Amino acid sequence: MLLDLPTQIYHLNNMLKLLMREQREIEEGSLGACMEYLVHHQVLDILSSICQADTPPGIRPYIFNFFTFLLSRIKQMIVPYVNVYYPMRRLLMLSTMVKASPTENQVSAET
Repeated sequence: MLLDLPTQIYHLNNMLKLLMREQREIEEGSLGACMEYLVHHQVLDILSSICQADTPPGIRPYIFNFFTFLLSRIKQMIVPYVNVYYPMRRLLMLSTMVKASPTENQVSAET
């Protein structure tokens, strides 16, 4: 069952709020229960797949923002985890392959 765009954005924001609250409450250097679930149950992989498909249409920038916020604001070292690194790498590759506009090739050829 796919949720509509506003509902998915709401859930992404709530996930970030939970992770930020958890970060304030746990010891430095350890993963909290929410972060551990996010890492070990391939939530980021699912998000990168949704981003790649851009389903529902328009979700892609919100998922990019989710990853950006997660990696810039969370102090826990999560990048070395395979379940974080691979989805992040896939998003980076996606960002280089996706055109900014349908006429991007024409604009590039003119300059």
